[in-house]
Amino acid sequence: MESVIPIDKAEPVNQKIYRERVSFVGPKNTNNVSILIWNVTFEDAGVYTCFGKNPKEKGRNHSAHFTLYVVEELRVVDNTLTVMIVSCVGGFIALLVIFMLLKNLTLFVLAKLEEKNKECLVSSGIDNTENGLSGTKVTPKLTPKKA
Repeated sequence: MESVIPIDKAEPVNQKIYRERVSFVGPKNTNNVSILIWNVTFEDAGVYTCFGKNPKEKGRNHSAHFTLYVVEELRVVDNTLTVMIVSCVGGFIALLVIFMLLKNLTLFVLAKLEEKNKECLVSSGIDNTENGLSGTKVTPKLTPKKA
């Protein structure tokens, strides 16, 4: 297929179509020169060249090569085994994470309980005689002697 785009954002003109199954499909406002080939056959497979000449660049030539592969039909791939393996590995990792969280939580709780027990032992040994609290010793005051 050959054609000319005379100005920016214009439809291609002077189209020469060598095969009836090809047409321009790019939107005209973006200067997209995409083509569509429909009813592709095995004979259409091969290397295609997209050639362009830009008058704004003093007629500089641009080209790109594309390879078209035609297959009989797309194969459906069974991913069951992959899904099973990924599920097992993911489940194992999740169990490890849960185990580590439970271990850390248990160690944290045990540390808090041990800290609380130490506080209780320290506070029960304080002899607070100044305030006259229960369980404290009271020393009797000496009365002055009269002379």
